[in-house]
Amino acid sequence: MEKATEDKDRIATLGIGLNPKAKYGFMMDNIVEGAVTIAIGDNESLGGKNKSPTGWPQP
Repeated sequence: MEKATEDKDRIATLGIGLNPKAKYGFMMDNIVEGAVTIAIGDNESLGGKNKSPTGWPQP
């Protein structure tokens, strides 16, 4: 990732879980109440302006 270019170090998405009935598990971790997710890098696929060949986690 050190050789990645452009917006590789910019925050791409920030998520805050608000669902009190959700349980941790496959594809649910980001909506569980109290969960926080942060992704860096590319977010163009989500309508953002960050352009980079990398993005973590990938959507």
